[in-house]
Amino acid sequence: MKYSKKTLAAMLAVVSLFSTTSVFAADTANEVPQIQAMSVQAQKNFAMIPFELQENILADEKLQEAAIYAYMDIETAPEALESTILQAREEIIFSESWTVNGQGYTVRADGTVEYDPEFSYLFPNWDIPKDEDYVAFDGSKLQLGFDFLAATFSSLDVNNYMIPKATRKNAKTMKSVRANTDETLVTKITALKPSSCNIGYSHAGYSIRYKQNLRVGDICYIFPEKGSRYAIRTSTNGTSGLGSFSIMY
Repeated sequence: MKYSKKTLAAMLAVVSLFSTTSVFAADTANEVPQIQAMSVQAQKNFAMIPFELQENILADEKLQEAAIYAYMDIETAPEALESTILQAREEIIFSESWTVNGQGYTVRADGTVEYDPEFSYLFPNWDIPKDEDYVAFDGSKLQLGFDFLAATFSSLDVNNYMIPKATRKNAKTMKSVRANTDETLVTKITALKPSSCNIGYSHAGYSIRYKQNLRVGDICYIFPEKGSRYAIRTSTNGTSGLGSFSIMY
């Protein structure tokens, strides 16, 4: 039997009470086996996350299964489960759009402006994802003549880039740039073979923004620190294909 997101979320609200004396609560738990499979502590943790995230997880069987482990208390869970818990968390983290410290916004092709929730709001006490291909930047290799006081944008185009299929890890870096300004760092999608793509930004090896389901004409902004280096990456939730991007930094 299939349930609407609202119905599933309502089920969770009841189950999160996890009363051993309530027949209705027990019956409701049976309707959503993944919730029933959670430990009592995981149910408590799950009940405390934003309602919208609960809905999204309960509407997706894969995320429901991940939630069984993701919301366990990693400090008290068996050590053998630590890797499983972290992988389950990454599954959920990369199913949402989020930002760190209000880092940026999105302007859709039709002019709509979107702001995403804070990582710490969606995933309290979870670790921010790291870039596996991060290499610390050697400041001694700065190009001669670079003016850190300049407030002028530089730009580059990335054409026909093969966009990888999204996984529960950060995608490899598409382009790394050093911000010439502290105003905005912009990535615009100019062409796209998949129907949509995701864009992520990292600074010093840690993700600071992840935006899902972007289309041609959409623009992602972050607020950089002048002179700092940022990694830009992209992925797709659909079939891998080519995309082109215009970056202003």
